[in-house]
Amino acid sequence: MSHRDTDVDVAATTRRADRQPYRELRGCVLAVALASWPLETAEALQIEITGRAAVDIPLSVLKREAASIHVLPELLALKAEALREAKRDAVTGAIGRVLGPRNCQAPHVASQIDGLVSQLRQEHVIRQTSERVEKRYEASVLLAIDDGEFRTWLSDRGVPLPPARAYGILMVMDEFLGTGGDAKGRPSKTSQAYNAFAGQFQRYDLRIIDNSVFRSKYFKSTPLTVEQMQGSEWLSKYVAYAKAEAKADFLMVGTSTIVDEGTNRHTGDEQCAGTVTLKTFSTVDGESIASETFSESAAGSSSSDCAAMAAKRLAAIGGPVIGARIHDYWKRRCAHGREYVVTLRGDILRQSVRSAFTKALKETPGVERHYQRTSEPTQLQYVVTYKGTDPLDQVLAMALSNTPAFSKLDSWADGNQIQFCIGPCDAFRGN
Repeated sequence: MSHRDTDVDVAATTRRADRQPYRELRGCVLAVALASWPLETAEALQIEITGRAAVDIPLSVLKREAASIHVLPELLALKAEALREAKRDAVTGAIGRVLGPRNCQAPHVASQIDGLVSQLRQEHVIRQTSERVEKRYEASVLLAIDDGEFRTWLSDRGVPLPPARAYGILMVMDEFLGTGGDAKGRPSKTSQAYNAFAGQFQRYDLRIIDNSVFRSKYFKSTPLTVEQMQGSEWLSKYVAYAKAEAKADFLMVGTSTIVDEGTNRHTGDEQCAGTVTLKTFSTVDGESIASETFSESAAGSSSSDCAAMAAKRLAAIGGPVIGARIHDYWKRRCAHGREYVVTLRGDILRQSVRSAFTKALKETPGVERHYQRTSEPTQLQYVVTYKGTDPLDQVLAMALSNTPAFSKLDSWADGNQIQFCIGPCDAFRGN
């Protein structure tokens, strides 16, 4: 027996005690189809999730049905339950997309799934189907949820997101205006794209450090393109400046170019095209975490109005893409650990000291992987993957404190760079 139908919404009913649902919650595994894409119409980044579930029909209902007794209300309730479970499965998949697969079943996350399902609105449901297959109802639902909105739902319910906000991003972006496809010598005093992108990043709860104060000290009013910065010593100097004075863990460098394409003879509107290039990387080791180029067209009542509209459209597409990519970077770090470079320095590192340091490093809780990068008479260096919650330099220092060879141990940490010194570290700086 097979009955198939497509529903927009079916009211949920109270689960009866004599039926046990057969669930196929696949939110954390490959069975959930999951994708993200920037929409062509400058809408927000969407997460598309398919959820599936099946609910067994109780034996008591089957017997009554076989005896031609009216059981339609019970069957409708079972169908509604199957659809509800499919939505739970889809929401679980969205959680896995944002937080990582391992976090789907964490008690503090699992307890919020029903509440998240209750926040789904009609516009989130792209398609849902239910089908009776022999002795059970099978259901499938396709959801599309704004990525930033879903992260807000999680945050509002006390579910911790990847720790992106703990790391400041200094953002610098120049804007150039031009006509006829050539935007070079005409820099804009105010970057509309900067303001639009900063607003989008706020939706993703990223900590953007305002560049105005720091730029006025360093670049003054000189506009620089990404190409100019990369082709000179300006970039390395500004990275050092951002790290030392702005206390920025990451630097986001961008250029927006908006070209006036003239008046549309059919509509009378001014037309323009905009392009934004962004690069986001660590101020400590240069690791890239999010880089992309976006292009958009716009129209407005004047050239300035068109430029403002182009900047908004660029940010509407690019902001969610970059924001989600930064969060995904921290999601991976939470799931797989963050990589650190740990160095031991000393005038002479004897073998017993090297062995004791290596043993302490291997036995440190939270250290997942490690490999030796260099071993020299005055230096021992490891690359370490660490998943602990306490600072690695402090945890390792405590582990070494009971060893006499490390009684005069000094240390410093800068981002993912950790250095231990037998004696004051100042003696080894610059070497």
